[in-house]
Amino acid sequence: MKKIRKSLLFFLVLLVSVLLITDNRLSALDTSFTETGGAGYAITQRKVTNQLDYGIKQFTDLGQTIRGGVFYNQQVNIFEIPTSSGVKVVSYANLRNHQWTKTTVRKFAHQYEAENPGWRVVGAVNGDFFDINGLGNFRFQTTNALVTDGEYFKTTSGTAVGFANDGSTNPLIAGTPKRTEYMRLAVYNESGAVVNEFDIEKLNAVPGENESAVYFGTYNADKNYVPITVPEEGYASAFYVENAEYALPNNTKDFYGRGVITKTSVQTVERGQFVILTNNQAISEALAVGVKIRAQFEYEGAFARATSITGHNIHFLTKGECVLPATNDRHPRTMVGVRSDGTIVMAVVDGRQESKGMDGVCGNEMAAIMKKYNCVEAYNLDGGGSSTLIIRDGDDFKVMNSPSDGFERSDSNCLLIVTRDPEIEYEINTVTENSLTISASVGEAYLHRIDSLMVRVNNVTQSLVDGPATFENLSSSTQYRVEFFYKTPTGFNYKIPNIEENITTLKRPPMFFGLNLEESPTEYIFSTNYFDVDKTTNLAAATLVVNGTEYQLSAGLLALNRSEVGALTEVVLKYTVDRGAAEVETVILVNPQYKSTLVLNVIIDQTGVFVDKVYR
Repeated sequence: MKKIRKSLLFFLVLLVSVLLITDNRLSALDTSFTETGGAGYAITQRKVTNQLDYGIKQFTDLGQTIRGGVFYNQQVNIFEIPTSSGVKVVSYANLRNHQWTKTTVRKFAHQYEAENPGWRVVGAVNGDFFDINGLGNFRFQTTNALVTDGEYFKTTSGTAVGFANDGSTNPLIAGTPKRTEYMRLAVYNESGAVVNEFDIEKLNAVPGENESAVYFGTYNADKNYVPITVPEEGYASAFYVENAEYALPNNTKDFYGRGVITKTSVQTVERGQFVILTNNQAISEALAVGVKIRAQFEYEGAFARATSITGHNIHFLTKGECVLPATNDRHPRTMVGVRSDGTIVMAVVDGRQESKGMDGVCGNEMAAIMKKYNCVEAYNLDGGGSSTLIIRDGDDFKVMNSPSDGFERSDSNCLLIVTRDPEIEYEINTVTENSLTISASVGEAYLHRIDSLMVRVNNVTQSLVDGPATFENLSSSTQYRVEFFYKTPTGFNYKIPNIEENITTLKRPPMFFGLNLEESPTEYIFSTNYFDVDKTTNLAAATLVVNGTEYQLSAGLLALNRSEVGALTEVVLKYTVDRGAAEVETVILVNPQYKSTLVLNVIIDQTGVFVDKVYR
């Protein structure tokens, strides 16, 4: 009873504090309790908010759950991932060297980017439960399925959750996946595209008439790889992959292999290898040394929509209400859910740190929390010391929650939030001293649902639907940031990161009033008369050709001995104008000391421009 009174007092203090806070962000929070399944959850403070790419939001809330009349202090870390944002969720594992390797979530993110150039990880949480102590024959596997970007690395599974990544309002698929009856053999072309697919009817058994088989070794109870010997007869053709990209013998009934065929002779299948034996003539004709192939089971039915899949162990929220019996297992938790509009919500609740106000939650408290964040369905992933949430921090990642181990644990897989910027082809058409004209089009949208493109300059946004956009009334010799956005069919606007540029408007041209000439009995004194507010010209140090001899002005002045020069027959002024464009203009004026010749120079120059346009 003492704990109840203490917790109630703490809660009341927090509640009064919230009511007294004047910060608009906090005062706008719904601090009421949301209840379901005999538990409740209320937010008392929004501790952190991070607005990430494409409308993805990460925030950390402090609050309390109530269960059995007792209050528990919570720190809840949330991702909100809009379904229309051109973002995909990827279930990912470290499968290098043909094995499952425990890795931190941060290192998973770096590895995915290294293996998938052009893709950018925005954030991540830990994923499925896994063989944490390496007790299985093939050590450290996830408990359930692992599908990554359409690659079915592991398909023996209990309950799982899949991500369609199709921009729909139904992006989450859950339940027990159903495998295809047979493995599928994919054949790639030189560009890396799958051009043919066939059934593989047998695993480590001689194929029958018109059938095919895949042979692969497995691991024994001592964690050692056991090679398998391929029979010498019973098939028309054999195709060996000796140095596979992946060769994952998850168990005797589940294998994933991908690589290039290197031999057609019989041999023992060692680690990192697999073999296709076939009596199917079409397969024999499609395969040869040098051809890349893939062997995998796939899912059919509802899970066929999913491009990434991970396992879950509890479906605790259905139609916005708890469907889980009350349990006393209080731990840190990682959860994933979905709202009715298709927004995916990922949550990491910190726990096992009571001194920090992080008590962790039981099952019905998980339901109250996900209901508070407007989820209609929600599922429990691995928790405890594995619970981790990271976000991008420049070129690195930072952990936003408080892992209960005191450090980031290594796991067997994670859920990455991944974006790929659409390819936008744009051009800065014209740049003047007070305007910019810009055009753009979509080269490749990838996952992004782009209804229209927009461009922003000087805090003004214009549409590019009807052609180039022109921004006027800009300042000369000033740098402006050119940024691109797109609008989705549902009306959301998203900034396209990494596709932007700084453009500097041209400098104002100098105003040249003439070359002054003063004559004394002994000297000709030349001086330039001009106004150059943006410092575009070298008129102060221009070249002056007098009677065929070149001289250099200094500080806009030049004094020549009359006796050496003689009578003035021709004076030519040469100077440059650099307004910031790619090319520097050279100006040549003949006899500029006479007003009449200045006018003549202008006429000649304009006539040249006109003739050039006519005959270009």
